[in-house]
Amino acid sequence: MLLAFLSLAQSSARAQDAIGYHTVRTDDQGLLLPWYDADPAVSYDFSLRQVLKFWQNVQRCNGAPYYMVSRTWDAGSLDSGIGGGQFAMALASWNLLYDYLGDTSVLVNMRYIADTYLANSLSDSADLWPNLPYPCNLTQQAVYDGDLIYGAGVTQPDKAGAFGSELVTLYKKTGEVRYLNAAVRIANSLADKIVPGDAENSPLPYRVNTHTGEIIASYTSDWTGTIRLFESLIKLGQGHLDAYLSGQTMLMNWILNYPVKNNLWGPYFEDVDGWSDTEINAVTIARFLIEHPEFDSSWRTDARNILDWTFGTFADSNWSQYGVIAIYEQSAYLLPGQSHTSRYAAAELLYHLRTSDTSSIQPFIRQLNWATYAVDWDGANCYPFDKIWFTDGYGDYVRHYLRAMASYPQLAPSDSDHILSSTSVLHNVLYSAQGISYEVFDSTSTEEIRMTAKPTQVLSRNEALEEQFPQTVGEPLTAPAWIWRPLAIGGVVELHHSRGNEITIVKQTAAVKPFLSATPVRIYPNPATSSVTISTGTSVPAKLDVFDALGRTLLSTTVVRSFHWLTSRNEGSPLPNGTYFVRISSGHTSEMRKLTISR
Repeated sequence: MLLAFLSLAQSSARAQDAIGYHTVRTDDQGLLLPWYDADPAVSYDFSLRQVLKFWQNVQRCNGAPYYMVSRTWDAGSLDSGIGGGQFAMALASWNLLYDYLGDTSVLVNMRYIADTYLANSLSDSADLWPNLPYPCNLTQQAVYDGDLIYGAGVTQPDKAGAFGSELVTLYKKTGEVRYLNAAVRIANSLADKIVPGDAENSPLPYRVNTHTGEIIASYTSDWTGTIRLFESLIKLGQGHLDAYLSGQTMLMNWILNYPVKNNLWGPYFEDVDGWSDTEINAVTIARFLIEHPEFDSSWRTDARNILDWTFGTFADSNWSQYGVIAIYEQSAYLLPGQSHTSRYAAAELLYHLRTSDTSSIQPFIRQLNWATYAVDWDGANCYPFDKIWFTDGYGDYVRHYLRAMASYPQLAPSDSDHILSSTSVLHNVLYSAQGISYEVFDSTSTEEIRMTAKPTQVLSRNEALEEQFPQTVGEPLTAPAWIWRPLAIGGVVELHHSRGNEITIVKQTAAVKPFLSATPVRIYPNPATSSVTISTGTSVPAKLDVFDALGRTLLSTTVVRSFHWLTSRNEGSPLPNGTYFVRISSGHTSEMRKLTISR
């Protein structure tokens, strides 16, 4: 399959009639369309679902999925050593994908990745650089003990910071304090070593020996993840807050005074020794400045300059006849990449949204279209002219499409509901024919949701939010309320709430009863201790299912009127305290209720 892809890719460079796995598809003006469907929203959604399936079903090696031991996949061969930031990338993408799909298997995979990496990667607590994950496994095992080039005992602090930032998000998503504690330990080690930096030395080194403290490479511009780590812990009030604030300030000052001014945006990649400017470092900080203008009063100019530098440095005009300029990965390897092109496109869409200029976004949509050609029918996602990388094709691919949809909701499918963005971290996301429900970590947050039809009601902690009708397109909500922005099909719900953590959106449907509205279904007592009675309020037989927070089925049976349950697993062991979900289904009608067990 890989040889076939490379043959197609090389042919496309000559004949320009194919890109990656697929024949070029264009509109009546000869401009590039996605390969799967002429509607970008349909194609993007298909690509995301297929790459998830490939990731979940990938071949195993030495007891672990390939993505835990290798940076690439090719049946019958193995590149020992994971890619730079491979797990942090995956956690970032899966966080957004879970919100988009409500698929609990995504959250299960996030836990697995984090747990495996934390258990097998950390420097010793007595080391000079303690409690930091090593970036690479030096054997074909899921044991991470050093740097791909410089060997055992060498770590990359920028990758540690990025992983720590994702651990904080995972803590917020799961409530598991161990993820927070690990993030605090990483932040403490990094904050303890930060210095102001200069033109030749970043505030933290790029490569360092954790045992001896020897600095092997002193410069990288990849500090967005570490800044996010410090920022999130400061907001939570966890850890050494003064040290985090000082470290965050030093990193931001250094970025604004050096890379932003001199455009030295390297290095990043684990398999490159020496200097290489990178698209990922540049565009990631540009996106951060757009999202966080409080850090840079000149964010419009600075972000624009970074994006223009990126385009001028890494533009690949090989597909310009289709109206597409792809983006190279780095100066050391001038090859176009699906993750790098889609990252740049998503950042441009965000910049144009925040600067209220949507007049020239079509070139960026065509870049996203181009990057879909790397995805085959089975979800194999191959880097053009190269291999299937678990970074470029998966962890560092999915998030860019979801971020693009958040900036431009027309890129999300119109025939299904999807949460596109939130200023908080979400969990317990449930989609059904009756509506959407979810919980937010922060009691005050704003969400944007693509829906097939305008909802009838939006509830925050079972209290109805007021619908507002803004006069200006794009006018943000500042008070608890919701607005509806119609599109050609369906539209977008934007809601702002500060009354609690539980959100319910009731859909406009005639065939089913309102989701989570007043119905005969009762659960008592709730919270429950050792037993609970679930009443349907009707003599019609109904199906009863109980799920845990990960979506695993704990009970499935048929009931008439009521059912008395001992709140235990099938083998009889009691369920732990927590939140569970009870679903009652009958015909085309179903109701979902939350059950709290507190012993």
